[in-house]
Formats: sequence, C-alpha cells, structure tokens
Amino acid sequence: TDERSLIQNSVISLYADEEGGIWAGTFKRGLSYYNENMFRFYTDHFPEFKNIMNFIPDISTLTEDSQQNLYAGAQNGIIKIDQSTGLKEFKSLPEELLRIPYEVVLCIAHTDNGKRWIGTYQSGLIRQDKSGYKYLPLDPDDKESSANKMIWTITLDRSGYLWIGTWGAGLWGIDPVTERITRYSDTPSKFMQENISSILVSKDGKLYMTTTYGMLVYNPVTGVFDKQLGSRDGRTQFSNTRLNHIIEDSRGLLWIASIEGVDIYDRRNDELTKLSGSLSNINIHGITEDNNKDMWLTTNDGLYHVIVRGQEHNYTYDVCKYND
Repeated sequence: TDERSLIQNSVISLYADEEGGIWAGTFKRGLSYYNENMFRFYTDHFPEFKNIMNFIPDISTLTEDSQQNLYAGAQNGIIKIDQSTGLKEFKSLPEELLRIPYEVVLCIAHTDNGKRWIGTYQSGLIRQDKSGYKYLPLDPDDKESSANKMIWTITLDRSGYLWIGTWGAGLWGIDPVTERITRYSDTPSKFMQENISSILVSKDGKLYMTTTYGMLVYNPVTGVFDKQLGSRDGRTQFSNTRLNHIIEDSRGLLWIASIEGVDIYDRRNDELTKLSGSLSNINIHGITEDNNKDMWLTTNDGLYHVIVRGQEHNYTYDVCKYND
C-alpha cells in the first residue's frame, strides 16, 4: 500500500491525460489527480459547485477534447476543466431531456465537427453542439427500448465513426456528420440484446467489447461477430465471464477487467495470463495506460498501479496499491 492517498477507495472512472497525469473519478467524492512528479494525489471535491441544485461530485467518466480540456461526467451534467488555466465549469443537462431526477453521465465523446456525444444511464444518447442539446433515440420505433435509455459506452474509430454500446440492446453506430444510425447484429436476433460495458477499436480494425457474458468481437470488414469466453482454443477461460472493461496497451496486449480480476490476452499466440496476488478475485471497473507504459486499474478497494517489465512472451508484473 502506498502512502500517497486517494480521496476514497471507490474509484469508478480513470483517465491518463496527454501530459502523463492520472485522473481518478470517485463515487460521490470528486476527483483525484496524480503524476510522477507529485508526492501525493491532488484531490478536488468541487466546492465551487456545492450550491448548484442536484450537483453531486460522482465522477462516472473522464475524457479530453482536442484542446486537452478535461471533461468529467457527474450527476445531471458535465464538469469541464481547462488544464492550462485551472478554470472549472459545470453545465447541467437540460431537465426536459432527462427521464429521472438524478441522471448519471456514463460516457462522453467528442468528434472533429465540434459535437459532443453524451451517454446516460436512463435518458439515452444526447448530442450537444453550438445550437444546444438534442436527444437522439437510437431505436425510434420502440420508445421503451434499452437503446433509447442505457448508453454505456461510446468509442470513435480512426475515421471518426461513433460506436455505441448499450445495456440490453447490443451494438449501434452513428455517422457524426449525417447522424445516420445503424444497428449491428450477426443475424436478425443474435447479439442484439447484449449488455456492452466497453468497446475497444483495436489496431487490427476489429471491435472488442466486454459484456456480461464474455468478450464480443466484431469485424466491420466482414460483418461477422464472434464471442470468446477466454482464449480462442478454449484452453483458458477469463477469470470471470462477466467483463467490465477492455483496453489495448502499447505492446498490443489486451487487458480485460472482470468482476474477479484482470486477464491479459496476447492474440498473437492466443495466450491468456491471469494476474494473481492482490488483483485476483477483485472487481475491476476500468484500466488505462500512462506515458511510461505502466497500467492503472480502478476497483472498489482503491487504485492499482501495475509496472510491466520484460519482453514479449516473458512479461512480469509488479503491483502497487493506492487507497485512502
């Protein structure tokens, strides 16, 4: 355990910025920040927003725009932090677009045409541009569809196309210019009810998605889906098939977070490595990589820093824990 403490142990979002800093969003306690030149985590409870109605510093997602402004999804709105000046601003989502009084912003994405795309827990997909906010139903023919409510993750590919993971309605996509919406499935019914918690657009062009039952893989070129519960040959299973998050590190390895630990998947030789010790049997929410090629993992029991050493096919992993 490291003495450089967090605000609290329950870290629900994580982001590594362009300058090498690590931002950790917590459950109702604001934001922690750390870089290697600091002795401790810097913490921010956002006291300047305490008089805003319904404001709760519940930081559920973190991202940057092209100007390196940091955006933190909170309840009922978004905090914008200008990292060059430190200026902070909170913008509430319009009440008329929200289905519930305490809405949670689950994901945020920015496209080159100046639009901001906001996924929420119960109020669906909201698009923000210079003209204001607009609710965009993914499935206008079924008003009660989960696709119109639970937008869990939004990821851009290299072309700027938006891939959207829903909770209970599978994979969707949006052209950010025309706003044409497409639903993706293998057959008329297969994979259309998936609970998708994260989407990785890999360097190989495929989409790797974590779900409540395994890893869903989609090839946009062939239009073919596949489901993996571990290695392709079936020799090794994930620590748990209920998966939370996936990223591809600079080495080309897939880090796959589950409710019972983290697995590291090397697609080149179909090898799946389980991290043991303090990271086994623990619910891991998210993963990111910093500028030193170290990995950071969020859990209900603090933040874990994993230092990767060695060469291809012979990596070792040193784990350090940060908590309150």
